[in-house]
Amino acid sequence: MFDKLAKYKNSGSFYFERGQSLRSLSRDVPELPGVYVISTQVPRGEKVVYVGKSGSMLKDGTFGDQRLRGRINNKHNSNETRQFYFSRKLLEDSNIICLKISWYVTFDENNQEIPAFVEAQLLQSFFANTGRLPEWNEKF
Repeated sequence: MFDKLAKYKNSGSFYFERGQSLRSLSRDVPELPGVYVISTQVPRGEKVVYVGKSGSMLKDGTFGDQRLRGRINNKHNSNETRQFYFSRKLLEDSNIICLKISWYVTFDENNQEIPAFVEAQLLQSFFANTGRLPEWNEKF
């Protein structure tokens, strides 16, 4: 479904389990613009639950807000950090073994794709295959 992501060579992933530090696990994620995909690892496989972006492009062509590492770590909403949000999600569903967080730099010396554009393509692909957005994406 997300074959498009294979072209981004500056990419990686890590697994977040109960009790781990999100900030420590994500220390190697670059502070560059891109997209990230969160999947739950369950006994029967893997399920995409969230697609997000980091880095909004300003009219002068620069990026004005959070990059990948910051976006993965900062607040989920005004009430809780992502560390707390992810930990809560793992506790709420005993079928979830862990979360896989995959990241892809979409705008660097090798690729010049605006993260919001790539995020929209990924969400469109997900919607075309499932008829809905990923479970943790509240809107688009």
